[in-house]
Amino acid sequence: MRPEKHSVISRAASTLAICMAAYHLMSTQAVLFSHIPFLNIHLAFGLGVVFLQAAERGGKARPVFLLALLLGLLAAAYIHVEADELVDREGFPNAVDTAVGTILVILVVAGTYESFGPVLPSLAAVGIVYAFLGPYFPEPFFHGGIEPVRLVAMLTTDLACVRGFRLVPGRRRLRRRRPLPRAAPYFTRPFSAT
Repeated sequence: MRPEKHSVISRAASTLAICMAAYHLMSTQAVLFSHIPFLNIHLAFGLGVVFLQAAERGGKARPVFLLALLLGLLAAAYIHVEADELVDREGFPNAVDTAVGTILVILVVAGTYESFGPVLPSLAAVGIVYAFLGPYFPEPFFHGGIEPVRLVAMLTTDLACVRGFRLVPGRRRLRRRRPLPRAAPYFTRPFSAT
């Protein structure tokens, strides 16, 4: 019996998913990287698994998904190599930062569409459009607007939204504005080694 035509892509997707799981399991036991490289590697694994699975079932679109996989890995590699410089020039991206950030935004939205369907990417698109069109909305929804370069930097190379939350040490300020409910002290008590 002849093996399937695209079994190489299927095996690569499975192997990458297993490596991603092993990486995350190991990182629960030992600190492998600091937070920025860790989350960047997570993003690379995630984009790799999503686009390999999409290429496996892609038909005529298979080359597009493989190109998306390559672009995602190159963008993650750029952020991994330039992480220290990205932190130093946060808020002032250069042209390469903006190009890599634009690629990442497009790939994350496309990967989310491939994985979860149209609802989450539509919400992301509404948020991005609102960021640009804020000055044109009436008063309760009005805001000053965000320039495209600044928005891309805020979403990607400022090491924020694509990875979930503000990551730069020393910049995060947590303030409790209202008291926590009764059950909360159990979860907010300092950890004791006893």
